[in-house]
Amino acid sequence: MAVAGKSYLNDISANTAELNYNDLGDTPLGTSKPSKVVTADASGHVTIADGAYNIDIASHDGTNGLKLGGTLVTSSSTELNYLDLSTAANADNTTFLRGDGTWNYISRPVIQTLVDFSTALSCVKNGTTTVTTATTVALAAGMAVAGTGIPGGTTIASITNATTLILSAAATDSLTSSLTFTSNETPYIHRNYLNFDGVHVIVTDSSGGDQSLITLSSNLQALSGLTSAANKGIQYTGDGTAGVYDLTAAGKALLDDANATAQRVTLGLVIGTDVQAYDADLLAIAGLTSAANKGIQFTGSGTAAVYDLTTAGKALLDDADATAQRVTLGLAIGVNIQAYDADLAAIAGLTSAANKGIQFTGSGAASVYDLTAAGKALLDDADAAAQRVTLGLGNVDNIADASQVSVGALNAGSITSGFTSIDVGSGAISTTGTLTATGELIVPNGTSDPTSSLGTNGEIAIARHGGTTYLYARSDGTVYKVALT
Repeated sequence: MAVAGKSYLNDISANTAELNYNDLGDTPLGTSKPSKVVTADASGHVTIADGAYNIDIASHDGTNGLKLGGTLVTSSSTELNYLDLSTAANADNTTFLRGDGTWNYISRPVIQTLVDFSTALSCVKNGTTTVTTATTVALAAGMAVAGTGIPGGTTIASITNATTLILSAAATDSLTSSLTFTSNETPYIHRNYLNFDGVHVIVTDSSGGDQSLITLSSNLQALSGLTSAANKGIQYTGDGTAGVYDLTAAGKALLDDANATAQRVTLGLVIGTDVQAYDADLLAIAGLTSAANKGIQFTGSGTAAVYDLTTAGKALLDDADATAQRVTLGLAIGVNIQAYDADLAAIAGLTSAANKGIQFTGSGAASVYDLTAAGKALLDDADAAAQRVTLGLGNVDNIADASQVSVGALNAGSITSGFTSIDVGSGAISTTGTLTATGELIVPNGTSDPTSSLGTNGEIAIARHGGTTYLYARSDGTVYKVALT
């Protein structure tokens, strides 16, 4: 290409395709694209496009090549690939990676796989037996110890704690910073399955021979001696002895339950649904001895007893309510017994005693009073007439005027007080004694002459005729008449 007589591409040897490598098109800076140059973005970052693309550092040989953070990576690709557990031939959850790229087996629960622990980042001072290390977890007393300043035949005498151990011989050099701990036992190779001879665990050692160094406990030996069969469970029958027992579908249904609550559901014994929850009162009742005609009663908190139940008692217990029970007892209120009454309650509150009567002193209030023989003689009379006889007033009749007494004939006794007048009407007052009056003796007008009525000597009569009062007296068969003025 020439411009104004000058050629600018005379020295460029790249062809068109090679020049187009610089044409990024729509690819942003910092992102790789096939057949394009690799660029960096404004921050200096380079992103390799997603896909089957590789970065090959052909010069990487441990002296030149890949650097990370300015430090040359000396590991080869083979060594780095040791970290890829997915591609390691023997890498699984039973192995660990050694520094030389080989895989060792991790100990099984019943087999102690003995391996080398190299460069354990330990240190020990000259003349001492104490070693401080990163961890003592994988170490054990008796392991061989090797390293600069460590006498031959030295072993681990004891483990002090998680980071300290004691050697069997003192170190001779203070520069020791790396020790190797090695078991003196023959390591066993990895076995997917272990064999048993009834007493030992059988494994294969590194030379291919079977080893039986591990003796099973008596309990494991007992289990190994059992004969397995369908629907059989395993149980210990004593110290170092075991046996099998039948497992029914019902038994297995219980065994696969997560907890006691689920087991109660399986058994149909859900508390509060199928069975009653524990209760001290129910336990007390359960402890009783049942018998005919016995009732149950509580005698205290959580205690109970039985009592006799008669026919009469059961007749009450089967009644629907108190009304029915009163009928059963013959105590129907208003039929057999009196309903409650305040006046009766007042009487019930009195204190009884001989010769005392009962009287009400107010509404719902009562008291007692004295009852004499004379008073009781009146109270037992059938009527007023009988009471007048008891009082000696058999010939006394009541009149409307309460201030007067009408007397048909007063044959005995005396009237000494209380009356303003005595009106005998058409009758007569006869006495064999003395008739005394301190007041007025009023004789009403009469219509007949009482002379003929005086048939006995000594009889007297007072009568009023025509406004004049006369005194009549019979003596020796003759009636005398005297005007009273």
